[in-house]
Amino acid sequence: MLILLVAPEPSSAALTMQKDAPPTVLLGNESTVTLRATNNASGPYGYNLTFRDVLPVGVSYVAGSARFAGEPVDPTVIANAPAAGQTTLIFENVADISVNSAQSVTYSVAHASTGTGAFQIGQSYVNSATAYANTNPRIVPSFTTAGAPVASGSGMTSNVGQATTQVNAIQIEKSEPNSEGEIMRGVHDHQTVYTLKVTNNGIHPTTGIAVDDYLPAGLEFLGCGTVDNTDSAGTNLGSAEEYSGSGAIDAPGNRPSSLDTSVCRTPATVETVRIDPDGSGTGNPLPEAVYTHVRWTGLGTLQPGQTIEIQYVAAVPLRENTLDWSDATSTDGGTAPATSGAQTANLDNNSGPETRDEQVLANHAIARGVYRGNDPNPSLHVNVDDRTTLTRTAEDLAVAKSVDPDQIRQNGISEWTLRFRTSEYRRVTDGVVTDTLPNGLCPLGSSNYERTPPTASSECNPVAATLPSRAYESVVENANGSWTITWNLPELAPSDEYTVTF
Repeated sequence: MLILLVAPEPSSAALTMQKDAPPTVLLGNESTVTLRATNNASGPYGYNLTFRDVLPVGVSYVAGSARFAGEPVDPTVIANAPAAGQTTLIFENVADISVNSAQSVTYSVAHASTGTGAFQIGQSYVNSATAYANTNPRIVPSFTTAGAPVASGSGMTSNVGQATTQVNAIQIEKSEPNSEGEIMRGVHDHQTVYTLKVTNNGIHPTTGIAVDDYLPAGLEFLGCGTVDNTDSAGTNLGSAEEYSGSGAIDAPGNRPSSLDTSVCRTPATVETVRIDPDGSGTGNPLPEAVYTHVRWTGLGTLQPGQTIEIQYVAAVPLRENTLDWSDATSTDGGTAPATSGAQTANLDNNSGPETRDEQVLANHAIARGVYRGNDPNPSLHVNVDDRTTLTRTAEDLAVAKSVDPDQIRQNGISEWTLRFRTSEYRRVTDGVVTDTLPNGLCPLGSSNYERTPPTASSECNPVAATLPSRAYESVVENANGSWTITWNLPELAPSDEYTVTF
């Protein structure tokens, strides 16, 4: 009688597994999973790397979706393993994994909406993955016909990587286009566009869609950029201007050209409130504070797979919003009904602390509706919501860096661009820029800047037409092969821009 011993490999400290999956997915939609194995500094070298993932009941592999190093890879798919309704995926011998390196495989999964294992709205699931390798290049990790690992004396086994995903009826996403999430201060010169996108699940409609957005005190809600309700600015009492000579918020040319007016919707409510927008407790990091609460209602019904978009204009003012209003007339935002829109683009309560460079601006949006399920069965109608937080920073001086081409080749020349911008409220004098190039690159200029000895290499010799657009103030090659480069900037006026290329 032959007895086959089946047991999990002992976990190796060298090999670790990380599993990434979206925290939420819409019912009827697919989601992408990434399995990432890392061979840590302790080693040893791992041969014949193999991934094993167990999908729970109701979750299925999307055929043909798996990729390793960008190329298709076909896993072995074992149904009803290790238990009824579960599915085991085995990506066998996809690569070797050297010390201090990582390998990953991605694939898509689908979620059952009917039949056995069908997901209900709000239900979460966890699935688990493990990586295997071998210190012997001749041995490939092996598994039983049911997908269970077979022990090997020279085997390497990672920890179990897990990911939790919740199945939702609706999803809200929020975006803002400034590079690196940096918004220049300036309610006139640096208005920007926020976009809210609500998407419905792919199975049943959701009715009564409404969206709430909470802007932090350091952001001014400007609606569609077509109004200025300021009577007596908190920064300039008795004047409708934020500061002398600033002009109106809705002056021609202030509104961003990227605004899509067809989806800039008039809100039902605009009010300044003190609130904790995401609630207290673990996982809810926003503090109780002053926010501008904006609410859109009457957005109707979303059919399966349908999306609705909302855009609005916002900007970073000179001072934060408060609950105190400088003008107590009946038309003022502080006394007029929140449904009047009078608090849109209204600086009468901007008497708080001055907004500042590098100030964090986190705002929280919530989409709500009623999931209809198998309409007209009322027992399946449930209130649903989804939430998102988008974080930006306010800036007085911002720099963005880019390179052309974006893929650097050996012995090739790359041109780097540093773009500097200033806010509406500050000028910059005595600016110094420090840039660090890693080992493997050298700055080109009027001479070869390599340290000697040893003898400078010809790769760093001057090349025609590659002088920096502004002369280097200093260029220093460091002992580790990196470079420290500095420039002195010219004086930059408020809302100015300057570019250095090298």
